[in-house]
Amino acid sequence: MGPPPERLFVGRERELARVRRELTEGHNLVLTGRFGIGRTAFLRHLAREEDAGWHFVFIDGSQTPARMCEQLFLKLFPKQQRALRRAANPGSFMRRTVEGRGFIDRRPHVLVLDDIAKLTHPRFEFIRWLRGLDRFRIVGVTERFLPQGDLWRLRSILVPAPLVTLERLSHSACRQFFETWSVRHGLGWDKGIVAGLVRASNGYPPNMWEVATAPSARSLLGAPEDEGTEGPSQTLRQ
Repeated sequence: MGPPPERLFVGRERELARVRRELTEGHNLVLTGRFGIGRTAFLRHLAREEDAGWHFVFIDGSQTPARMCEQLFLKLFPKQQRALRRAANPGSFMRRTVEGRGFIDRRPHVLVLDDIAKLTHPRFEFIRWLRGLDRFRIVGVTERFLPQGDLWRLRSILVPAPLVTLERLSHSACRQFFETWSVRHGLGWDKGIVAGLVRASNGYPPNMWEVATAPSARSLLGAPEDEGTEGPSQTLRQ
């Protein structure tokens, strides 16, 4: 098995510019979109591009506040695991440390609360505590089905928190994806084949992935169906 292929990300230039601007101006924000549209991939791509200036910290926003606090603590202070195990009150110890201890990484910290599907009262209070520390710029990543009342409450905690919504990718971005995929895997797809794949995927990243990696797509110009089949499972889904 060869090395995993390089991650492929296309499009979203306008949304990337918007999020960069909001973070630079010191704002929090909420990122939303339907399942599979690429919210987490979008932010991880941004984190790679802005690595010199920002430290992005990703934690699972669907977990309990205790678990989220532990994830945050261990990512910010990985050398404090032994102290955490010795602490009489781990929760209090973690919160005091996050509140007052200096960060080793001096870059501004962007805290991504990923996959917020329900804003329970404990989760609401945890996010409000994080907001009150004023140590992070916070990005809340929500499901499209999050009730409007919960979405409003989340934005009210993080105010100012503009809403950024990811929609289907443009035709030009889809075309870039399939052209790059064809070159990367030696498929030799011409403009007509690429146009057909763009129409079939309809700008939805999971569709693009399914169409690009289907055996029928690989054999459009006679490419061996078993060539490089280990790659897709390693490539980042947008």
